[in-house]
Amino acid sequence: MNKTVAQASVAIFLCCGVAFCACAEMYIGDDGPSGDTDSDSDSDSDSDSDSDSDSDSDSESDSDSDSDSDSDSDTDSDSDTDTDTDPPACDSPPDDECFSLTVLVEYEDTGTWNGTECVYGSSNIDCPYECDTGECIDDPCLGIVCDAPPPDECISNVLWSYYSPGTCSGGTCSYPHTETACNSPPADTCVGTTAWNYSATGTCVVDQCEYSHTETVCPYTCSLGVCQGCSMGSNVAPSAVGTISSGSTDQITYGPGRLNDGGLQSGCGFCWIYTGTSYGGGAYFRYSWGTAQTLWGMWVDTEPSSGSGCAYSAGRGLEGGDVQWWNGSSWVTDGTVTGMTNDWAYYQFTSPVTTTSIRIYNAYSMSVANALIYEWRVYTCS
Repeated sequence: MNKTVAQASVAIFLCCGVAFCACAEMYIGDDGPSGDTDSDSDSDSDSDSDSDSDSDSDSESDSDSDSDSDSDSDTDSDSDTDTDTDPPACDSPPDDECFSLTVLVEYEDTGTWNGTECVYGSSNIDCPYECDTGECIDDPCLGIVCDAPPPDECISNVLWSYYSPGTCSGGTCSYPHTETACNSPPADTCVGTTAWNYSATGTCVVDQCEYSHTETVCPYTCSLGVCQGCSMGSNVAPSAVGTISSGSTDQITYGPGRLNDGGLQSGCGFCWIYTGTSYGGGAYFRYSWGTAQTLWGMWVDTEPSSGSGCAYSAGRGLEGGDVQWWNGSSWVTDGTVTGMTNDWAYYQFTSPVTTTSIRIYNAYSMSVANALIYEWRVYTCS
């Protein structure tokens, strides 16, 4: 290669650093006769011409190349963007949710991309107690023992009394109870000799039924809330004076003195009066005292319906009559006795009476007229 060619080659290779395509053409186009050393002018002319031509060609080529390069670059860039973009991570599943009161829907942490959206797998979990706001919650009653019932209370005047054990629901204990209407007062009672008698209907106050009561001071004794007249005391008949409506003319043998002489049926001494065998007629046996006596009751020893063997006595037992006491101005009937077939053991006054006189009025006999009494005892209160 001559010097000229060598220089041209150098220039061509330097040009290759700028535009490869132009350089190649120049490099190929520079391949002239290697022995033509005399044609410098031609060579220069040719070189210039070629250079200009090549320059224009290179310019156009560069323009085309740039145009093609830009076009290719744009096209390739768009194609790469559409084809090479990675799908989303699909790592944001929806919140777990309650499908029902006891079923939880739990979503997987990672989903898959279907070209349009992320799809997450899920599973249903049975909650042992309850599902609430997207999670299974434990039974709030675990570990709770319902053994502390609330205090009794009044609801609409009815007493509610709670008792153990209770039951737990939702973490709260509830207790069974009884309902008591305030209509069961306590039993009447006695405080010393005072009778306490409770009203039938009470009032529920705070946590109990309360009942009002009356207090009665008993003159003698009290039992189970009831004033008792008294207990049987001593026989005061011996200190009384006996009288009758009418009877035997032999007052010594059969008169009222026999009523309280201490003799009984066994002695066959008796007092009799004119009577019929039925109630009424006004016949009577009577006792009187000089001072007032408080009396409990009496006992009458009379002829039994079966007979006693005493003379003149059969069928003449005292069958009945009115028991009366004198109140200072009139006779008060305490009770009427009927149908007796033997002794009156015992007749107790309805309540103790304080009097100076008592009598058996409208007396009548069993089956034979003229009733009789062997002994008539009267007892005081004690």
